[in-house]
Amino acid sequence: FVVSCGKENKEEVIKEKEVTNKYSIIIDAVYEKNDSLLFIYEKEGSFLFDKVKGIKVTGSPLAQQITFDFPEGEKIDNIGITMSFNKDQKNLVVKSITIKNGDKTIISPEDNYLTYFLAGDGFSWDAQNSMYVLDHSKQYPPSFMGSEELKAMLEN
Repeated sequence: FVVSCGKENKEEVIKEKEVTNKYSIIIDAVYEKNDSLLFIYEKEGSFLFDKVKGIKVTGSPLAQQITFDFPEGEKIDNIGITMSFNKDQKNLVVKSITIKNGDKTIISPEDNYLTYFLAGDGFSWDAQNSMYVLDHSKQYPPSFMGSEELKAMLEN
């Protein structure tokens, strides 16, 4: 039996300020050979070529999650991804692309990433095997560029 005189300590719940402009991208893909990806972002109508960052991927027959964090504090209007530089990488399976801003999911693994990213001419689709066939002989390496739909999602 507890008696209270109403003087319990009342803790105020202080809401953490939502972290904004802490963008990350997670690509769930199968890279059979070692490779590199390059990430670029658009801000205020221009792609920031001086802020291009790359990451290396170790080849594996299994799907792996490749996570890239954009510079904290930067508002991102669009994203470009060079998906492969290894000319021996003939095929690529992309299972999903996720984009987050802090804890907020902008594009989820369940979303069809093809709505939000346009494949460049270095990709062709092998429907029978559900994978991309890569062509490294084009002007640019196989790349994805964010669509108008992605730009709209990044605005919110």
